[in-house]
Amino acid sequence: MNKLTICLLFSLILLVFVVSAQLGNVENQIEGAVDSIENNITKIKEFTEVSKWDFIGSQWKEFLLKDKTIAGIDAFFTKINIVFVVLFARDWSISLEMLFVFLLWLFTAISLYGYSNCFLIKSGFQRFLIALGLTIVLAQARLFYFISAGLIKVILYKPSPWWRSMSFILIIVGIVGYFVLNNSISRSLKKAREKRDKELLEEKVKKTEKFQENMVKVAGQVK
Repeated sequence: MNKLTICLLFSLILLVFVVSAQLGNVENQIEGAVDSIENNITKIKEFTEVSKWDFIGSQWKEFLLKDKTIAGIDAFFTKINIVFVVLFARDWSISLEMLFVFLLWLFTAISLYGYSNCFLIKSGFQRFLIALGLTIVLAQARLFYFISAGLIKVILYKPSPWWRSMSFILIIVGIVGYFVLNNSISRSLKKAREKRDKELLEEKVKKTEKFQENMVKVAGQVK
């Protein structure tokens, strides 16, 4: 793997541990609040599972925004929200959906850049533009949104904290695996192309040498 890949994987592993720890702390705090609400509100029957986790999501965001660094980043990204709409086809928000969309978008862009290197596109800038353009098209087609929404449903499939924590970690591992697989395929295709180009060049050199030998023979016969 190149240095960029190693850095990305290390960052993601760190992210998984940090987010998992945060989710565990926040969920324990919020579950207590939810239990209290369930005991005191008479209309608790209308408080569905979806509503409950919408509430937990808002509380998780509020908890994270207490950190000045995260709050500053959130404020900056909110100001440049149009960039997220153009690139990711969704508004900026601190949420698991945004995390999944971003990772899918990033790894798809890097993968497409690697695949474009397998073809006769020597300019790195051209490969970058092609990868960026195709990734934006996929995002605007809401492909990443639908995948992210499906992954969230998997996490919320069971109310167990263990299920949600493990499914979150497995999803992150799966997304990283998607990137690693594409990276491996693109490298294989690049090597296959380089091997084919080398064979074609060798064959061309042999033909040229044979032609020159024949020309020398013809010139000798004429003399």
